[in-house]
Amino acid sequence: MQLARYNQILATALLIALAAMLPFELARPLILLGPFSITNVEAILYIVLALWLSHVIFTRRLRWSGLHAAVIGCILAIVLAALFAPFEQTAAWKFTLRSLSGYALFFAAADFLNTPARIRIVLTTLVIATLLSALATFVEISIPASHPFLLLFKTRIFNVGEYTRAGGTFEYPNTAAMFWEAMLPVAIGLASWRSIEKADTRSSMRGMLLAATATAIFTQAILLSASRAALVGVGLALLASLLISWRVMPEVRRAVIICIVSALIVLIGNVIASPLTALRFQSESNDSWFRGEIKPAIQAIQLDSSARMTLTVVVRNTSIVMWRATGTQPVSLSYHWLDALTRKSIVRDGVRTVLPHDLAPGAEISLQAGIVAPDKAGQFILQWDLLQEHIAWFSQYGNPTIDVTAQVRSGLGPPIAVTPTQSIEVTARIEPSRRELWMAAIQMWQAHPIFGIGPDNFRHTYGPHLGLTEFNSAIHTNNWYIETLTNAGLVGAFALAMLLLALLRTLWRILSKPNVDFDRLARPNRWLLLCVLIGLLTYFAHGLLDYFFEFTPTYGLFWLLMGIVAGLSAKSSEAKEAAFAHPT
Repeated sequence: MQLARYNQILATALLIALAAMLPFELARPLILLGPFSITNVEAILYIVLALWLSHVIFTRRLRWSGLHAAVIGCILAIVLAALFAPFEQTAAWKFTLRSLSGYALFFAAADFLNTPARIRIVLTTLVIATLLSALATFVEISIPASHPFLLLFKTRIFNVGEYTRAGGTFEYPNTAAMFWEAMLPVAIGLASWRSIEKADTRSSMRGMLLAATATAIFTQAILLSASRAALVGVGLALLASLLISWRVMPEVRRAVIICIVSALIVLIGNVIASPLTALRFQSESNDSWFRGEIKPAIQAIQLDSSARMTLTVVVRNTSIVMWRATGTQPVSLSYHWLDALTRKSIVRDGVRTVLPHDLAPGAEISLQAGIVAPDKAGQFILQWDLLQEHIAWFSQYGNPTIDVTAQVRSGLGPPIAVTPTQSIEVTARIEPSRRELWMAAIQMWQAHPIFGIGPDNFRHTYGPHLGLTEFNSAIHTNNWYIETLTNAGLVGAFALAMLLLALLRTLWRILSKPNVDFDRLARPNRWLLLCVLIGLLTYFAHGLLDYFFEFTPTYGLFWLLMGIVAGLSAKSSEAKEAAFAHPT
């Protein structure tokens, strides 16, 4: 028993370390094992799982709840989907093994974090770490010199037009926004739980101030990430908190109302003062930020190989943002040379023609655009395109290119020296619309309806269904439910539905007065547990428009919070009486 106690202490300490590290996963892995890489967060996670396995073997005892059964169903579904994957089995199994670590984290957290005192320590650490990651967005936006430090946690700074989409210490802005969105109700619950326990004015005021401050920081960070879905999730989380507090926790009603007011003040202030916020409300996606008309004066040209020519081209800004002529990311007119027969790229990056001044939305300008012919004779296509330097070609966001036929003759003169330009890889469209992705996913699922096409296989195989020979394999369906249905079939969709039902059933049990299990849970801890459940349910709401289970911080947070809920609802817990009867 002494060994089990030391194992418990060590595992709890490591879970606290994991909570502190989740928002700070380093971009560079600590360990490479063939096709597998292990980050700093994953290293701690795997040690926790090893301790949990030894705990199970030593004690020969497992906790159990309805959530446990639902998670086992998810495990069976993903394993079957990988087993019957019709293609890309290596990728499917790789993703399955990573996912199993998340499921195992659920079991470990449920076993080790089974008292309110332990849970509050872990959640306090997690809230502090998440607040620090959210505050990093302020630094990311206002201090460009901080970017080299932030690049320890991400591969690049995300810019749209002239604006930065802040992700703080996360790889992607949307991933960051989901994390902050889920942690907002947890922070509110943690800030206000003691005011329920002590029920005095001083504790209540302190709790309200802390909750309102956390709400303001998280809301501002989400606005800086430019994730509208996360902003909607914040609104739903705050509304759910208000409704639940109104029904069962009148002591925290004022705190929740003040948090809602805090979020509204931040939102209104950003709409008034921040161009990025206003632009995000005007557009469905980033596509409308990269829009322009190109009108060349002539549609066919003849020139010698390596010759230079100047052509008149009118460009019009049809986007919703200003085109900057100067700075580190100006908008320019350029071109690609394609073979006329194969349409293969001969020259990817043409000469840049810079704008003489900034160009407002709706404005147009006539440019004298310089071109340099290919260094060999033949039939070619001069493909006009716009680009934002260091960001992307407009065509990658679906903006039409304009083709001009070109007859290139053998030139007698020496090749012309061309000033080198910053190369931007010309790939398929960066981000197909959600509708396009969803339609492709449904088509793929229809071919394999029972077990799907294999875990994580959509992003590797969706291109041909959209008529693309080259496509971005980092893109998912942008819908948790469609992603699950496509990759794991009806079996996976059923397992996900059972998981959601188990969470809702747990929420109902906590809210239901006659329930003997949760009536004995002290009211402050009952409120905290309700806030954790609200945080989990934001995943299911935001999952209608995004997918997050590819990324260690977001799936780690989800399963850690799930384990915390299960730890206080397990029917076979020997520590149940102590956990429910005492707040500390």
